[in-house]
Amino acid sequence: HSLGDIGQVTEPSHHFSLILNYTLKWFPLLFHYKKEFFSNSHCINTQAEAVGARVAFNYEEGAGSRIWYDCSTLIRSWGDGSDDDISALRCQPRNGVYPGEKYGYLRVSGTDVARSTPIYVIHQNCDYETDEDCAATKKYSPGKVLNTYSTSYWMSHDADTLKGSSGGPMLSRSTHEVVGLNRGNNGTVNMAVRGSILGARLAELGL
Repeated sequence: HSLGDIGQVTEPSHHFSLILNYTLKWFPLLFHYKKEFFSNSHCINTQAEAVGARVAFNYEEGAGSRIWYDCSTLIRSWGDGSDDDISALRCQPRNGVYPGEKYGYLRVSGTDVARSTPIYVIHQNCDYETDEDCAATKKYSPGKVLNTYSTSYWMSHDADTLKGSSGGPMLSRSTHEVVGLNRGNNGTVNMAVRGSILGARLAELGL
């Protein structure tokens, strides 16, 4: 994946953050409502993999210590990365307040967007394959939808990403609603879970 169009986000954003599980990997997140978030099932697929999962906020240069939430409850996973590639997890409150109540959350459109729709992906990453000790920064990657129906579950897009950007929300540049969930690259183009699939899974959970 090219880094060409990725720009470091300069304004603080609390809609995404780091997740650390027992493998010490990070992934951007899509928060929906006050305590639930989506990631990819190829990131966390079972409750055993969710054990020890934490989400960090206040991950800003010069902002002081990070604010950690225990998010180790897997609500459900759809697929093992080959199908929907969605997992939903739930966070515990800090001092009686859930992360979405304090930092906000994103609205999911629940519908598919047309080919060539301008979009952007928000993710937090760095080129750790080149430098395993690199510091992850928040990134805004503009692009467009290439094919709305690449598979029954996914669509393709050309917003620049890296390995580790899985689970980052893909938003419409006009409505700023979530229209997809970034999931990686199929060897040729970047792929995202379609908005209609996200909407259906939200409905299954009553969210």
